[in-house]
Amino acid sequence: MADWLKIPSKSKRREEDIPEPYEIVCVCGVSLSGYRRKAPYRHACQQCTESYFILPRNTYPAPKARKKKKQLPKQQQLSDFIMNSALVSRFRERHKQKQEASNSAAATTAAETKPEISPFELPAPRTRLL
Repeated sequence: MADWLKIPSKSKRREEDIPEPYEIVCVCGVSLSGYRRKAPYRHACQQCTESYFILPRNTYPAPKARKKKKQLPKQQQLSDFIMNSALVSRFRERHKQKQEASNSAAATTAAETKPEISPFELPAPRTRLL
C-alpha cells in the first residue's frame, strides 16, 4: 500500500521532460551552456579545462499562483466597518430624536420668548463688587 508514493504522477513526469537550460561564463571568457540533468555534474571548459559544478534540475513543483483578494484600502475598510456598526446606527437614531425634540421645543419657545435685550440695556447688578 505504501508503494503508491513511489509512482510519479503525470504532472511530475511532464515537468521532468521540460529542459531547464543554464549558461555561465568561464574565467577565460568562453560561454558554457547546456541543459541541467537529473543529477549534479561538472562541466569542464574546453579551452582552459576549468571545471564548474552544475546544479541539477529543480525537483520541486512550481508554486501555485495565489488569487489576489480585492481589498479596500485600510482606512476605507475601517471607516465602513465603523459607520455600519450597530452602535453608530443607535447613536444616529438618538441624535435625530434629540434634534426633532429640540426643534419642536425651539418652535414652541420662539413664540413665547421675550424680545432680546442688548447688553447696554441691562439693569444694574444687585450686588456690589468689592
